[in-house]
Amino acid sequence: MREITRIDAAYEFPWDTETALSLALFRTFAVPTISRILLDSRAFTQDTRKRYDDTELLLAEVEEHGLESGRGRQAIRRVNRMHAAFPIRDVDMTYVLSTFVVEPRRWIDRYGWRPLDPNEIAAGWGYWRQLGARMGITELPDSVEEFTAWKEEFERAEFRFDPANHAVADATMTMYLREVYGVPAPLLPAARRAALALLEPELVAALGYDEPPAWVRAGVHGALRARAHLLRLLVPPRRQPYRITEVSRPTYPLGYRIDELGTFPDVDHAAKAGVRDGVAPRDVPSRVGQPTAPPR
Repeated sequence: MREITRIDAAYEFPWDTETALSLALFRTFAVPTISRILLDSRAFTQDTRKRYDDTELLLAEVEEHGLESGRGRQAIRRVNRMHAAFPIRDVDMTYVLSTFVVEPRRWIDRYGWRPLDPNEIAAGWGYWRQLGARMGITELPDSVEEFTAWKEEFERAEFRFDPANHAVADATMTMYLREVYGVPAPLLPAARRAALALLEPELVAALGYDEPPAWVRAGVHGALRARAHLLRLLVPPRRQPYRITEVSRPTYPLGYRIDELGTFPDVDHAAKAGVRDGVAPRDVPSRVGQPTAPPR
């Protein structure tokens, strides 16, 4: 199961997986009970790049090393301590997990160079179920189809505009476009419209943005479908894995330690927070981040 998900993320669909998980964050910003906590923490508005990198790295540590590895267990413990320090609703935790389950599959089915096969879908569902259990999220449906239906019902009930939604989303999108994709400031408005074209109209509205023109949606969709066809026909399979944990990033120019990752409102509170996975702390040094080949 883990090997299938690892191959998909590292070899088959690295850019698609990373992009889909990044966009999944914006879905969580459309839920006011989530966005208000994020805004109050100031992590997504005042230290946006670090919070983004920390989320990506913590998830990648588990995916790359395994749920039962020393590094994977340390990353899960760090996530649980961070979440325990904030008043997060259990249903919101479940919803965030649902976006990680559903959104990469939807993205790859639409824009990947091939669709996921049933074994890959089952492996992904099994992986995220196990990760959810280690985060205290245990009351999940029996199938990914049921979880998808639950997610859609939750979004219909909970998506609504709140000023916190826009504040967190806009800070994150500006950072993502400028620092991750290197978009120059004069092109930011156009790039933002293109990014919004990847989100459904109800999500765009809940985040407080104007709906992008239909021609922008069509152009972005067409460009991504063209990329998929080119990958399928012209690009050979990757021979080296793409590892998020080895990508150089300005937040941690000399590398990072897992115990540096995450956002806490108060150090003493975080230290006293319950460890839901029951794993004792371990001092596992991190690799220094080094550049790897960009994902295709």
